[in-house]
Amino acid sequence: MSGELKDPSKSIPRGTLSAIGFTCVIYILLSLLTAASCSTFLLQNNYVFMMGICVWKPFVTVGIITATWSASLTNLIGSSRVLAALAKDDIFGFLLKLVAKGVTAKGNPWCSVIVVGLLVEFCLLMGSLNVIAQLNSVLFLLSYCASNLACLMPELSSAPNFRFAHNLF
Repeated sequence: MSGELKDPSKSIPRGTLSAIGFTCVIYILLSLLTAASCSTFLLQNNYVFMMGICVWKPFVTVGIITATWSASLTNLIGSSRVLAALAKDDIFGFLLKLVAKGVTAKGNPWCSVIVVGLLVEFCLLMGSLNVIAQLNSVLFLLSYCASNLACLMPELSSAPNFRFAHNLF
C-alpha cells in the first residue's frame, strides 16, 4: 500500500514501470514461442493448451491457482482498505460505523475484510463465473476511469492540487 512506503513518489513509478516492463517482455516471449510451436486450431479451441506443450504439466495448474489466489487476496485487501477509509471518513453515515471500529492496533481493517468477504460470497452466488467476470471487468474499468477523471479535472481547471503543493516545497 502506498501509505506504507518510505518514499512513494519514487517507489510507485519505479515499481510500476519495472512490473510493466517485466510483464511485457514475458508476454511477448510467450506469444512468440507459442505462435511458433502451436497450430492455429489448437490455439483457437483449447483454453489450456499450455498443458500439452509445457515441460511439466503441473506448472500450468500451479500458475493458474497462484495467479487466482494472488489477484483475489490483493483485491480483497485493497477493497477492504477502501471500505475502511469510507467508514473512517463517515461518508455513508451509520451504515459503516461497525466497519470503522474494527481495526487492529497496526491499522489493519479486519472488520471490513469480513464485510467485503461476505459481499464477494454474495456475488459468487450468481453461479456463473462468466457473468461475474464480465461484471468485474466493467467495474474495474469504471473505477480506473473515475480515478483518471479525478486526476484530470484539477489539471484541466488549473486548480491547485496535491501534486502542485508538493512541488512548491
